[in-house]
Amino acid sequence: MSYAISLPYTDKTIVVNCKCGTDSILTWVRQVIKGWTLDRSLARNIHRRMRPAVHSGTIYGPTIFVVRDPASRFLSCYYDRINRKEAKTYNPHITLDGFIERLRKRSYRHSDEHWRPQFTMAKWIHDIDKAEFLTIGSLERVLSTYLSDVGCPCPRLVNLKDSRRRYEGGPEDHLSPEQILSINEIYNKDYELYQKALGHPRS
Repeated sequence: MSYAISLPYTDKTIVVNCKCGTDSILTWVRQVIKGWTLDRSLARNIHRRMRPAVHSGTIYGPTIFVVRDPASRFLSCYYDRINRKEAKTYNPHITLDGFIERLRKRSYRHSDEHWRPQFTMAKWIHDIDKAEFLTIGSLERVLSTYLSDVGCPCPRLVNLKDSRRRYEGGPEDHLSPEQILSINEIYNKDYELYQKALGHPRS
């Protein structure tokens, strides 16, 4: 699911989409609140069993928007939601190219929250120009800084799904340059947000 999560002991809200580290971030927040020791067995159902404050409607105040590289998110969606037999959306007949072609259609692209464009969550942020855009990789460092400022210990932000990952390597190991370009064109607004999070937005 997509979430707007209150960051404990601060006035900040973390906005995060499906396939952008929601399990890890939700578990991390609960560790901060409850002082949990990380337990990987909690990963699968943590966001169903113990949700932190989740906002509805317009999000006011300081906001952190977590953005994932569109090609990496695409791979995660494909191998976890299309290529995995246990998934409700499993379809053995859809190839990587076939998935790309389906995503070109807006109706299909918005049909499932796991591959819905990330920027759609941005519409709930009252002052998007003041939002802080971060990649998953930079999130732990920034959150640690915020919590240390209020004297709160910061647990590690761990990828809880490493043990269940169904592919090795990154986009360049699975996708051709042409496929990556197509994905970035389909998710062009997400790509621009990702570039902004990296610190070098398109001119």
